[in-house]
Order: sequence, then C-alpha cells, then structure tokens
Amino acid sequence: MKVILTRFLLLFERVARARDWPDADCALMLQCVLTGRAQSAYSSLCLEDSSSYSKIKSAVLRAYELVPEAYRQRFRSFEQKQDQTYVEMARDLSVHFKCWLTALDITTFDDLCELMTLEQFKNITQNTGSLLRLKLLWQLMSLCYFIRAGSEGALGP
Repeated sequence: MKVILTRFLLLFERVARARDWPDADCALMLQCVLTGRAQSAYSSLCLEDSSSYSKIKSAVLRAYELVPEAYRQRFRSFEQKQDQTYVEMARDLSVHFKCWLTALDITTFDDLCELMTLEQFKNITQNTGSLLRLKLLWQLMSLCYFIRAGSEGALGP
C-alpha cells in the first residue's frame, strides 16, 4: 500500500502542476479519493488544515509512516529485484531518492550538500547517539565554521 500511495501522490502532483491547479483544488480533489487510514488521517485535521494539500499529504504520509526516515531507509536498503533491468532499477532508486528529498523539503543544491554531509557525519559517528543530537552538533559545528570564516575574512588582507 505504501508504494501505491507514494506513486499515486507523485502522479497526482504531476497532473496538478501540468494543469496549474491551485492548492485548495488539489486538497479538495485528493480528499475525494482517500479511503481507510488515509481518510482517517484527513478527518483528524482541523478545518483550516483540511484545505491545504501539503498538510493533507503530510498527515496521510504520517499515517502510513512514510516520513523522511522511512524514505531514507528505502533508498539506503534498496536492492535490485531478480527480474529487474538496470534501467528499471535506476528509475526505482531515483524515485526513492526523490521521495526522501521531498519529505525533507530539500529544494536547493546547498540543502542537498548539507543532507549528504549530515548523512556521512552520522555514518562516521553512528555509535555516539541519536540523529537529532548529531544534527544539533552539526549545526553547532557549522555555526563555528562560519563564525571562524567570517572573522578570518575580517582580519585578513
């Protein structure tokens, strides 16, 4: 079900962009096709949030546990299926990667660089604690670097 939902949302968003549908229309059309757990997630939203496509999508994805970490794990643990061609495998891997980036709201090259650096930092220090603690440590290190770089530029020739 999770794969079907992810693909449906990707296709739905593609059509919505192609047709220039406003956010409120996307929200209305999406809620009309929700069933089961997705419909329950939608019905739990307040009135204001229920007219926002992004809030509906987030609630539905959370209901199916399709959060950034789940997408990251899918991407990182992906393996070629026995009857899958290399082209199909590359396409599926790309979809998993894009879902992960979308879930994290990665929209710029700098955001992607930060994510990849954080991932590597996490891999190097995986026995030292939670990802949140590592992210806070990484932000502190980044802040120190930029402060140092700024002060060196101010003192330099």
